[in-house]
Amino acid sequence: MDIKLAKGFRITSDRYNITLQKEFVSKTGEKKWKSLGYYATFEHLAEDLIDYKVRIADVDSINELIKETKKFSKEIIKNLREDEIEDIKKEVVKEAGKRDTK
Repeated sequence: MDIKLAKGFRITSDRYNITLQKEFVSKTGEKKWKSLGYYATFEHLAEDLIDYKVRIADVDSINELIKETKKFSKEIIKNLREDEIEDIKKEVVKEAGKRDTK
């Protein structure tokens, strides 16, 4: 899985985790991805992503923070359709099932 969430953020996965990654530019100028967290469920990833954006927000009031959070949420929603979310959930359940049988 390699899904763009919003500008500079993506979700990847392996058989154990869903990984939230943020894009950055290395000292050599190369675009790379840094893992921000590893999650068992998509819901936990989404909660942590919003929390992360709140922590790094450069705002001076609660109203600005709310606007920034809504703006970021809309960007994510634009990039993820409902069926993609369901596909992610199915893939996580599938991978968890593989893990349980080993």
